Amino acid sequence: MPHQPRTHARHGQITLHRRTGINPRHRHLRDGLRPVPGAAAHSDPRTQGGPDHRPRTGARVVGGARSSQPPAPAPETHDVTPQIQILLATYNGGNFLAQQLDSLFDQTVQDFEILARDDASSDDTLAVFAHYMERFPGRIRLLPVESRLGPALNFGTLLEHSRAPYIMFCDQDDLWHPDKIQRSLARMAQMEAQYGAGSPLLVFSDLEVVDYQMQPLAASFWKHLHMNPRSGSDLSRLLAQNIIAGCTMLLNRPLVDLSLPVPPTAFMHDAWIGLVCACIGRMDYLPETTVRYRQHQNNVWGAQPTWPPRLPRLLGRLLRRERREFIGQPMAAVLLERFDGRLNAGQRNALQVFANLHDQPGVVRRWQLVRYGFWQHGLIRNIGLLLEI
Repeated sequence: MPHQPRTHARHGQITLHRRTGINPRHRHLRDGLRPVPGAAAHSDPRTQGGPDHRPRTGARVVGGARSSQPPAPAPETHDVTPQIQILLATYNGGNFLAQQLDSLFDQTVQDFEILARDDASSDDTLAVFAHYMERFPGRIRLLPVESRLGPALNFGTLLEHSRAPYIMFCDQDDLWHPDKIQRSLARMAQMEAQYGAGSPLLVFSDLEVVDYQMQPLAASFWKHLHMNPRSGSDLSRLLAQNIIAGCTMLLNRPLVDLSLPVPPTAFMHDAWIGLVCACIGRMDYLPETTVRYRQHQNNVWGAQPTWPPRLPRLLGRLLRRERREFIGQPMAAVLLERFDGRLNAGQRNALQVFANLHDQPGVVRRWQLVRYGFWQHGLIRNIGLLLEI
């Protein structure tokens, strides 16, 4: 890893040990809080032969069954603020959660706290949390649950409770590459040196697409879906199609503060944060993959190819004369309301046009799409866009 400049914690900047990539204050965490060497990794029981391979949670057992009673929430106050908080939102993720937590505690950088919220699961997700909270005391803080919120507001609630200088989002069913945090922090340090630690900054990356049993499906999420991360971070392109996966994000505190609260109209938290950063921040990407992105039938949002599976749906909409609805339109209106005084003229015009796109006649809509560059990624998508809009 290239040498990173030593910076000052009071500005929220990164201070890493040159060789290990670990904050010197917490260097002991690298070895002292990793899984015990030789211990079996917890994996999906459906791929390991049945329930005997489920993680032992140490939870209370009643009548031979594991209790789903949640662990007691950790205290809200801590003596030491971690450099990073990993925001983990779960819902019925018991089959996958242990594998993901193992990948977090196997990171080369261990100066983090996992801030988690379960969205009223009916499986043993809370029991898995209980086991890991006992195994890694003080490393996981579980927020209490009052009601089910859905994925976007679940992550939004976690973001509101966060306090660390740097934030990462974590999905329950993926696996992180061991150096994901280290590589993301290195790029963030380069951006801070260039733009200043007080600037809203975002780092994101590519993903490796895998199936339910973690077998490779596509080496690159971006190539699989014909996405260009360089042009895709432009505001007009992000309004038309978000390509920034939340599970690859690293954002600094200035961007967190500007993004809060996540509006109820936001399609997903990552789409909202990407748009905020495109308006008033700076973003950069790692061209390599940092996450194994698992595809299964319960994915909230998957990696479906453009062609040919979507062709019948496109033809059906055309026959019914349905117009394309952009998920970014409600967010464009909120961006205008919140940040009008900080937008330049080009951004303001693009947001105003996009927010009111469907109020215009068809010919005008297509002209505005071309004029302002509201393009998606891939030829097939854009042909469909011109036909449907």
